[in-house]
Amino acid sequence: MALTLHDFQMAMGEHVCQAAQERVEIRAISYNSKEVVPGALFFCKGNHFKPSYLKEALERGAVAYVAETDFGEDVPHILVDNMRHILAPCARLFYGDPQKKLQLLAVTGTKGKSSTVWYLKSILSAYCKKHDLGPVGFLTSISNFDGGEEKTSTLTTPEPFELYAILARCVENGVRCVAFEVSSQALKVERTAGLHFAMGAFLNISPDHISSIEHPNFEDYFQSKLRLFSQSDIAIININSDHREEIEAAAASCKKIVRVGFSNQSDADVTATINDHHKGISFTVQADGKSIPLHLPEIGDYAMQNAAVAVTMALEAGVPAEEIPGALESVHIPGRMEFLSTGDGMIRSIIDFAHNGVSFSAVFEAAHRQFPDCAMLTVFGSTGGKAVNRRADLGRVADTYADRIILTMDDPNAEPLSSIYSDIEKSIRQTPYETIEDRKAAIEKAMDYAKEYAKNGKKSMLLLLGRGNETTMYVDGVARPYGDDRSILTPLFTAYDKKTE
Repeated sequence: MALTLHDFQMAMGEHVCQAAQERVEIRAISYNSKEVVPGALFFCKGNHFKPSYLKEALERGAVAYVAETDFGEDVPHILVDNMRHILAPCARLFYGDPQKKLQLLAVTGTKGKSSTVWYLKSILSAYCKKHDLGPVGFLTSISNFDGGEEKTSTLTTPEPFELYAILARCVENGVRCVAFEVSSQALKVERTAGLHFAMGAFLNISPDHISSIEHPNFEDYFQSKLRLFSQSDIAIININSDHREEIEAAAASCKKIVRVGFSNQSDADVTATINDHHKGISFTVQADGKSIPLHLPEIGDYAMQNAAVAVTMALEAGVPAEEIPGALESVHIPGRMEFLSTGDGMIRSIIDFAHNGVSFSAVFEAAHRQFPDCAMLTVFGSTGGKAVNRRADLGRVADTYADRIILTMDDPNAEPLSSIYSDIEKSIRQTPYETIEDRKAAIEKAMDYAKEYAKNGKKSMLLLLGRGNETTMYVDGVARPYGDDRSILTPLFTAYDKKTE
């Protein structure tokens, strides 16, 4: 049955300020003027929206538009009080509310969302493949998979039109379960409004994403994340998180709370205990009277905590405990605690997406614990124009653990690199540091220092932080192609190995 402009108007409900009388047939929806097709309903969305975008959309065949302002175009239009309130309902209408046929599993937190979802989808995929239950969908800041095609993601949680389109394709491709990251911004600006999660996991919380264009303060950031529980049946909580009392209070709205603890915490429903740090991390999860031995190729306590939450979610979803270990044994998470080493073991590297104080601490602490004989050389920067609060923490943590620091670019956008460096440098008190704008050149310089250490019989660890597997660099608002850290470092290791054979 064809949808009309009136149908969308009804979906917007009380947010309609000025209704349209025409019953125009709507064949597509879009807020990107360059993607408009004939018969589309165009949404004038964004803080930097320009009337020229609407004109382009109409030229491309849009038959009506939705806006907060009347742009004076002689076409049917609906005026609303707030665009963010109506995008998800309109997407749900257009794509047929696909969530009705899906089990949605959500994860939020300051650190570890991608890793946790990756572990979870690996467990679920192995289980579904074994029992012929179809593919498992997932949405992460690394990539999105709709059961048929995997694509690199551009946002941690997609905007409503893209999100519902992915969920609709999941249904078409026989997906029954979708695991995905839910960011604080997605919850705040209602990208996930109307979605119902079978489970919502809360990993941890610490100040991040605080700026004039994200969250004005920590309380806004924290409360945005806590909204996840209002949409979830089951709450999964890492009880090691700061602000546990507030998290538990918010989770009380859920039908069930499952508490994940560590080292036999008495008030946990599920516990994880480290057994060994050799070649990754070995640990045991205790749940429902069963003991599940697990091993991950990653290092660090945070890897165990994330995996323990993922295991808990899988158990709640019905995966038998005995089918979990094999699914995690060889999990590889792109750009998350990726470990590389030269052939002689003199130069090692960890590549990680760490970009705030808590994730920096986790990476450095894990590296020091597992490789205490290595000099720590780190290369990192910070995003321009937002999350300014995290820069002091990056400098402080690096100054505490590193033997040498190289500051470089990491999505500077329109902010001068000198300004970003200055904010970080204020917290560097004792560690030698330098600035090299080109990230490739910065990594090459770190490698030069590592080779000098090796000549003198000293092992070193290169910590390349902040970008993970990202292959574009945002400069002046444009995403420019840029080799990911691994693709830059690998040939340097190869060249070293050839010289030392």
